Parts: sequence; structure tokens; C-alpha cells
Amino acid sequence: METQLPKPVSLKVKATLADYPNWEGVDRTDRNPQVIGLLGDGSNNQSVLVSNRSAFVIRVNLRDPGVNALDWNAERSAHLHAATAGLAPDLRYTNPQAGILVCDFLAPDRGAIISLETLAQLMRDIHQLPPIDATLSLTQRISHYEAVLQFDPVKASTAMPILQFSKLALHCARELQQSDTGRVLCHNDLLPANRLPSGGRLWAIDWEYAAMGSRWFDLAVVACAESSNPDHRRTFIEHYLGRHPLPQELRWLHQAAVTYRYLEALWFAANSDAFDPAHAAALLEDEIAPMQTRP
Repeated sequence: METQLPKPVSLKVKATLADYPNWEGVDRTDRNPQVIGLLGDGSNNQSVLVSNRSAFVIRVNLRDPGVNALDWNAERSAHLHAATAGLAPDLRYTNPQAGILVCDFLAPDRGAIISLETLAQLMRDIHQLPPIDATLSLTQRISHYEAVLQFDPVKASTAMPILQFSKLALHCARELQQSDTGRVLCHNDLLPANRLPSGGRLWAIDWEYAAMGSRWFDLAVVACAESSNPDHRRTFIEHYLGRHPLPQELRWLHQAAVTYRYLEALWFAANSDAFDPAHAAALLEDEIAPMQTRP
């Protein structure tokens, strides 16, 4: 199976397995894990399943972390906090220079249905984790991605249909950051691919974008991935808060959703050859529409 891995991935996996004696919390008297196969093939990373008497996942980052302003120390700190709280699989090894992270493999519960209440509980638990030494500035992240695109004229040209929303997205991000001062530890990327139902519980994986920040942005990431239906989103927020949301809280969620949709579009424009600017612009228009109809 190992020979079927792309060569750059295979080389990094071999080096990681050779360093097994330096992994944390493993039985070093056991033989080095062997490659079982490829688990996931994303735009920016690939996940490889390896096993000895235990099973582990080796995530191999394929892209320069500077493109997405990734902070390995922040990811490690957040993942360790989450693992201690039973919200993430145990972390075994990291090698930032090689773009490697290893954690325990958790077998997914096939056919599991994740309720809004379960999602809301996971978000509450994440937001109660200890702080880390990293903060997400939404305005700086927007400026970062726009600068990345400007260095590539082709990508910048392709992204023009969404760049027209820059001023509004920056306004929403700035107002959100100024008015919502209660910073908490956020995952910031809890899309369906990063939610793992296993053993009757819901786990959060891939903490690459974790940082201290606005809970409303973190909630907007989940809400936007779940549904564009306002009632559906309101129900999710009610589960999270344990009460009806206040008008200001709904405004924060709306501002966060506009900010997220813009950042999502910038991410795809910078990272994916399959970026669809028309679709991204339509999603942004859907989020902005309630602002334009508000009295």
C-alpha cells in the first residue's frame, strides 16, 4: 500500500515512522507502525492510516503554511487542550518543518447522524477550553488572503467577482471584533470533514486554524456549513446558548457569516484550482441580502 502513496507523501511518512521512538505516549517497545493506506486526500493535506498494535493517522501538509497563515504552535496547543478534555484524539507527534502531525485513529461511526444539539454542545465545550497564545484577527486574515491573491495575477483575476465584497466584509469583521470582546478558544474550521462521530461521541479534528477569537465567527462557520435557513441557524444558536438569542447576538452571527463566506471564498481562490467565483459570489449575496432589506 505504501508504494501507492504519492512520492512526496511517502517519503515524509517513512521519515515519520522511522522517528516512532520519539512519539509521545506510545509503547516504544512495539514495532514501528506500518502503512495501511490513504484516509483522506484534501486540497492542502493527505491523511495516512498506519498501525502496529494501535492505529494512528499521519497528516501530511502539502502546501506552504504561509499561504494560509498557519501557526503550528497554536494548533499543537489547541489540540492538546482538546485531547485532554476528550474532544480530540490524542496527539502523538508533530514536525512543523516537514508539515507532519500524528494523532490516534478513531474509527468513525458509520451512518451516524449529528444533531444540532450535539454540534452546539461540542461548540460550548470547545469554547470553555483554556486559552492559547494565538489570536485570530479577522481583518488581518482578510488582508492576508487578498495579498496572497495579488501575488498571482491569474488567481487575482479569477477572484474579481468576490473581491468586490471586500469593503463590506472588512466592515463586518471590524464591527464584530470591536463589539464582541469575549474572546474564547475557537476551532475556526469545524466543517463536516472535521467532525468525527466515533464511539458514540463527537470529536473535533484538524485544529490548523485554532486561535483565540470571536465565538460568533466560530459558530458562523458551523451554521453556514449546516444550512442557509435562518430558522435552522436560530435553532442551532438556541441550543448553544440554552435560550433565545438576543437581537445583538443574531446581528453578530450575521456579521460573522458574511465575514466567513468572504474568507471561505478567498481561501478557495488561493488554494483550489477548482474555485468557482460565481458560486462563491452567490453565497455571499445570500448572506448579505438580509442586511439590504433591514429597515
